[in-house]
Amino acid sequence: MIRWLGIDVGASDSKTARSGRISRRAARCMWSAGPATITGSIVSPCSRSIWRAPIRWLIIGSDAPRVSLDDYAERLRPAAMRRLPALCANPDLLMLTESGQQPAPGAIARLYETLGGRVVYVGKPHAFIYAIASRGLAGVEPRRILALGDSPAHDVAGAAQAGFATALVKTGLSAGRDDDELRRAAPSAPDFVLDGL
Repeated sequence: MIRWLGIDVGASDSKTARSGRISRRAARCMWSAGPATITGSIVSPCSRSIWRAPIRWLIIGSDAPRVSLDDYAERLRPAAMRRLPALCANPDLLMLTESGQQPAPGAIARLYETLGGRVVYVGKPHAFIYAIASRGLAGVEPRRILALGDSPAHDVAGAAQAGFATALVKTGLSAGRDDDELRRAAPSAPDFVLDGL
């Protein structure tokens, strides 16, 4: 997805990202991902502009609970004060970790906005991601496309706004909740509620 968005990560930057070291090159993209993929906050230069504004920070993950939202605020405040635009490729507000539910990249992006930064969102529930998904299914009516996920606020709401059929899966963030509670939590009621896949 990162390469598709036009952000070039060269071989040396990929190695830097995997090793968890901070790149010595100009800091224009913030990579922050969970410990399963990248540890720490990694910086790497962006190659081009998106939506007529150069994206200076890329928010794609969260190191919570190891890094708190207060810690993120300290790290992001200088860029936010300069109103540097960021791209959030995963707007989920919560994620599951070994420590339970923790702030996800969307929460970090919202924090960045409250600090004065500008954010472009491209993941669920925002329309852009569904438009891209529809391109691969040219000629198929949106109501014949089934989107499924475990988040009423992201997976169900975004897909419903795009005109897709929706299925809420009772796993992940929705695990252990009853059907009525899940339907009430969704800004748009899902077409289906599934126990699993």
